[in-house]
Amino acid sequence: INLTLLDSNNKKTTFCSNLVNILGLENIEVINKRAEEYIKDKREYFVRFGFVALKCYYLKDEYIGNICNAILKNKGQAYYIEMSKAWIIAEMCINFKSEVIALLTSGKLTKVVQNKAIQKARESFRVDKAFKEELLKYKII
Repeated sequence: INLTLLDSNNKKTTFCSNLVNILGLENIEVINKRAEEYIKDKREYFVRFGFVALKCYYLKDEYIGNICNAILKNKGQAYYIEMSKAWIIAEMCINFKSEVIALLTSGKLTKVVQNKAIQKARESFRVDKAFKEELLKYKII
């Protein structure tokens, strides 16, 4: 089995690396990166992890512009990458409606990402009914 430990905290990753070495464990990779760096990785799982980390920890006013840029710049079309982008956009529908509309009208999202984001937002109990109806205008047929 191969195991990858990911964290942006250098103290944690240094501790883990030392522990792996002391115990002589094999097939364990310890990586110290910030969430945005994972999105630039070539490995699908790492990109997905980066987007999920952004969704979980950075959906805040001060980061929302960077998140939108990361979604638009990333051209990955692997299934899990597209689903993670759609998931972020669906979550953004709760507090960042104007940013969602900007993404949906940019013409830069794939049909899969755009339609899945709309679907997930419309299934959410946290998105208001009026916005759910508005989202239908942006569905790509």
